[in-house]
Amino acid sequence: MELILKTDNSIKMAKVMALAKKLGITVVQKDDTQKKIAPVPPKGKTASVTDLLEAFGKDPDFPSTEQVRSKSWPSAW
Repeated sequence: MELILKTDNSIKMAKVMALAKKLGITVVQKDDTQKKIAPVPPKGKTASVTDLLEAFGKDPDFPSTEQVRSKSWPSAW
């Protein structure tokens, strides 16, 4: 059986590890630092900033300016 515990709280992790040791449970800690690193863009694929800015918002599912404005500002303003 495999039990996965994810936490950033070192105190809680230490308590769990101590309890596992007391109960005779084998614990293996995995290093998930690779998941926290932002993905690297593929090599050889470049795009100019001008092209990116010109294409920004052109997709059909991109909200219109009016939709963004209606949700961005509270009605009390």
